[in-house]
Amino acid sequence: MTDNNKPDDIDNAQNTLDDGKEPNVELSSPCKTPRPKDAKADPNFTNTLSLPMKTIRQTNKALEELPSLTAGGEEAMGSWLQVYTAGFSHYQAGGSFEDSLNREGSAWRQNVKAGEMKMGIVKPRVAASADGAKLSGDSALFKIGNALGLGGTLKFPLWHSGIWLSIKDPGESPLLAMERKIAEQKIVLGRQSNGIAFSSVNVYTRRWWLEVAFSSIYDATYTNRNMKALMKVIKITDAPLIAWGLLCTIHPNGFNLAQACVADIHKCQHVVEELVNLSKLCWTDNNMLSDDQKQFMSDRDKRHNFQDIEKYQKQFSFNNHDKIQINENLYMTFKVPTIEEYLVSGERWVDSIVDVVERGMGSGLSDAIKDQYISEQGRATTLRQYAAWIDKLYIDEGEGNFSIVEDRETIDLACDRFSAQKDICDLIFKEIGKFIDLATFSIIGIPTYNCPACEKPQTDQESKYPTIIPLDIEETFFTLVRLKVIEIINRTNSIKDPIS
Repeated sequence: MTDNNKPDDIDNAQNTLDDGKEPNVELSSPCKTPRPKDAKADPNFTNTLSLPMKTIRQTNKALEELPSLTAGGEEAMGSWLQVYTAGFSHYQAGGSFEDSLNREGSAWRQNVKAGEMKMGIVKPRVAASADGAKLSGDSALFKIGNALGLGGTLKFPLWHSGIWLSIKDPGESPLLAMERKIAEQKIVLGRQSNGIAFSSVNVYTRRWWLEVAFSSIYDATYTNRNMKALMKVIKITDAPLIAWGLLCTIHPNGFNLAQACVADIHKCQHVVEELVNLSKLCWTDNNMLSDDQKQFMSDRDKRHNFQDIEKYQKQFSFNNHDKIQINENLYMTFKVPTIEEYLVSGERWVDSIVDVVERGMGSGLSDAIKDQYISEQGRATTLRQYAAWIDKLYIDEGEGNFSIVEDRETIDLACDRFSAQKDICDLIFKEIGKFIDLATFSIIGIPTYNCPACEKPQTDQESKYPTIIPLDIEETFFTLVRLKVIEIINRTNSIKDPIS
């Protein structure tokens, strides 16, 4: 991980209050609570989610000092190292969205206000049934799940797309099948995202979990509610919110949380164990939404057609950004792709890499050599992982005239050429990263906390106006799915076969 050359005061920037200005970040509901006194102990953290306690810069500082601490043997560090290491994987690549949280004039909140109305994740209303009523299907399962305190049903807004989704707990079988697909995946491209979110490196993995999520949707405020139609209108920037919403249905009562202190790892190796309230981890910049957009979203049940949704999405100011100059003759503009556009573009890139390797090297290669060639081809065409974000190319024809390239296949081939020129490639990566940070205004994150063992308690102002750590919620999703799979396997192994 890199610290992105952030200034030393970056950790305090979000909660600095200037006279007359509203805070960038304001917390209204706690994101974690003490574990119940009767909660089952988990000394080996086998059923616990490890998340970072401090920003990536502070954690990187601890990482620099780690070799001197582990010189005497990792065993001596106990559970701290286990929790610290596991928590590291949940940071956003390259510290994405930290700049967004510090954006001048932003107002990141756990809900969106429209007048006196606050909009955020809610439990759908389920009407009470008459005495003796016969129930079946989803309505019966909803009530059974609520009665047992198991996975539930939730409704939440996709702010980038202009749609409310109602989603239910997918159940264990789809999660087991998804985990099996991921375990059997043979194409590994590694991390080539240059520290930018929404890379297509793991596009097939993203499709598999999205299919589980979309199969769990039982209602939406879009007139066409089948999976293909929704994927063609929901923006990829809402994919993390869908992962978060799905997690909230699977774990409606929260989940065990462990956080390792990194304030001074030579003096303190304390691990905080609490309960994380997943439903409180979504943060949305209210000031990115116009009054019209807030009004549009204020009716959680009203259905909208494609033209309505398109009008909502076109109102965002980032759609009107200036052309990005690549050199004296070439410019480009960006867009936020839909989930379908993102998946098709990413799969086309990965499939083209595999095709080149198999045609050029034959099918008799060992898996190790094949993986090496695939990884090399991925690096050689690295910009292709963000081709879906490029809207148009503009070629200067002189005298103020431009020819325009918007054909997707041509843009793909152009990205291959850009990838071979380091200066151009680096410039485009930088500009795409800036655009993604600007266009992503609803994220999943957890506040930083002071260690109760070695630091002073947080002041009221620090608690109310916290610094937020953006989380890679898809990594969090897969972590919790793996823990769920282990739980299922342990449970089934403990059940005696009644026939034997």
